[in-house]
Amino acid sequence: MQTTTKTWRVSGSYYEVCSCEAICPCRRQGDRKGSRSTYGTCDFALSWRIQDGHAGAISLSDLNVLMTGTYSDAEIKTRSSQNSERR
Repeated sequence: MQTTTKTWRVSGSYYEVCSCEAICPCRRQGDRKGSRSTYGTCDFALSWRIQDGHAGAISLSDLNVLMTGTYSDAEIKTRSSQNSERR
């Protein structure tokens, strides 16, 4: 079976906010795995404004993406939803 790899590139801005103390201890940072949240639950929103980019032949330029979710230490899982503009 032959596998093809699409090239991709994006540039733009990235913002994040959550209910933990800064810097959010839940998320992975480089080689460091995420740990428990500051208050037992981490409610978060991540946003990307892709000013220029592509995935293979598909243009991603001028695309806005929002991801929101909740991480619970008790459940050890993340619930999230992702929204992006339709073209």
